Amino acid sequence: METIILDTETTGLSYSDEIIEIGICDLKGNILFDERIKPSKNNTRWPDAERIHGISPDDVKDCRTFPEIFHELASILSGKNVVIFNAGYDTKLLRQSCANWLLDPKTLLDNDFTCCMYAAGSRWPEYANYYGGMSLDQALRVSGCKRVGKAHSAIGDALSTAEVWKKILIAP
Repeated sequence: METIILDTETTGLSYSDEIIEIGICDLKGNILFDERIKPSKNNTRWPDAERIHGISPDDVKDCRTFPEIFHELASILSGKNVVIFNAGYDTKLLRQSCANWLLDPKTLLDNDFTCCMYAAGSRWPEYANYYGGMSLDQALRVSGCKRVGKAHSAIGDALSTAEVWKKILIAP
């Protein structure tokens, strides 16, 4: 089964927040999807998240909506092992984005998802936090990998996660 890496940027951390950027790459660094997404009318401002990822409402106002990218996204994910740095969070936000648009989340979530954050914590337990994971920046440092692209951009974080994942796979 082919492995791909997915990352998202969102409007925040609450149950009403949704995805505003998705990046997907393969383990060779080929970019399969890199797009900003216009959120539903429920999310018009996200100042706290904007301070982290720099994506403003103006940056997404003319972008496609989640329903407009839904089938393309489902096609890319279908039949793949999907590695996500924080799989619990990103799959939750995929579900929430589906719910905001009344889309069936099973179409996207009927795949194998693997959490790189906890895999990194298992591989390098001396650097893991209390919960058994670590930040992407910490995983990059302890694995000896360099960041690829911009931090807190979905494609930059996906490409960086791919580098960490490759180190986890070849680690003794």
